[in-house]
Amino acid sequence: MAGHVRTTDDKFAARHNELSAAFVLEYLDDTIKTSADVRTHLDVVPLGSVASISGDQSSDRLVTLNQPRSPQAEAYRGIRTNLQYSSIDRPLQSLLITSANPQEGKSLTSANLAIAFAQSGQRVILMDADLRRPFQHKIFSLPNKAGLTTVLLDSSVPLSDVLQPVPVENLRVMTSGPLPPNPSEMVGSKRMEQLIESLRREADIVIFDSPPVLAVTDSIVLGTRVDGVLLVVDSGHTRHIQAQRSKEAFATVGAQLLGVVLNRVLVRGENYYDYYEDDLDNRQTRRVWLPGSLPGLDALRGWLGQQVSRIPVRRSRTVNSHVSRSTSKDNQAESIK
Repeated sequence: MAGHVRTTDDKFAARHNELSAAFVLEYLDDTIKTSADVRTHLDVVPLGSVASISGDQSSDRLVTLNQPRSPQAEAYRGIRTNLQYSSIDRPLQSLLITSANPQEGKSLTSANLAIAFAQSGQRVILMDADLRRPFQHKIFSLPNKAGLTTVLLDSSVPLSDVLQPVPVENLRVMTSGPLPPNPSEMVGSKRMEQLIESLRREADIVIFDSPPVLAVTDSIVLGTRVDGVLLVVDSGHTRHIQAQRSKEAFATVGAQLLGVVLNRVLVRGENYYDYYEDDLDNRQTRRVWLPGSLPGLDALRGWLGQQVSRIPVRRSRTVNSHVSRSTSKDNQAESIK
């Protein structure tokens, strides 16, 4: 019976360790994962959520073009609609898309949204304004010998020379062009301001793929010259403080943050983890990490195990009373002998 008691205690301690680890790591996790987190920590409207997009090549992840019936493509169309409704009084003619940190999905979001707008019948120009790590020419498989920097350095170059057609009706792409040694000065120049005005006359909406906010100042400068800003947040990776600082940076210069796109959200089965939530009654779902999948769990389990092992194990009353009765009978038998 004593062996049975120890086995039960071991299982209890192990389960206690796992649950404690789950709650401790969830408490320490300061990343944004859900639309509820966006509202709570940023007080900004979440305009949509997009699940991870797979593909060997960058062009494979243009789901609005190659997989128009996929949930991700539908999500981008929903974001397009929400953007249009967010600026009813003033038509959205220029949109800056950025993120707090690198590799959070801003470029792919820009490309898919540009296609979504073009598919709705609007004339769209997508500009790669990231003069440090441009990516649009790779997504659309375009040459990058001439582009934004070309027309900024030489005003005599016609826009038609740098606006490249792609296999999407109503969409043209201006790649970055050769990378300059002074990106911030170029995007903040008077010539850039004039170029933006010229592009407005060429299209119904101009979308700017801009560098991360916390890395450089380019997006902050461009944010003052467009109608609105869209912040891409990488679910489970972008920290609260990083997103908050990005929001504050735009607020400081008077740029209008239209909302947030939650990228690479967790998926349950075939449905979005967070996309189909009812925003009207604020029914939110909270991600619960399973103990077996937590990073660094083994180390934390070891530490919690040491803490638990120092606590005296309390036997249940049923076990103790059973042991007491057995001991009493043994004592009686010994006395009879």
